Amino acid sequence: MNHIPVRNCAACRSKLPKAELIRIVRSPDGRVFCDTKGKADGRGLYWCGKKKCLDKIRKKELISRMLKVVEPDEIFDRLEEVIREK
Repeated sequence: MNHIPVRNCAACRSKLPKAELIRIVRSPDGRVFCDTKGKADGRGLYWCGKKKCLDKIRKKELISRMLKVVEPDEIFDRLEEVIREK
């Protein structure tokens, strides 16, 4: 029996398998990006992919607070693309 890693969505705190969540990462060089494979080095947070959770992440500035970096505006454009691709 294999272990399935579980993570929490940063906004709604729902527990889901890691593979079902989208990881937002701050790399060691300070770039913030959407890690589609979930393997990139750096500090990360997980998002369930729901629009209401993305709105909460933006409103409460969770990327800045959790990743300890200034939020780049283009990250939200990329995350909204992720919603449209689903």
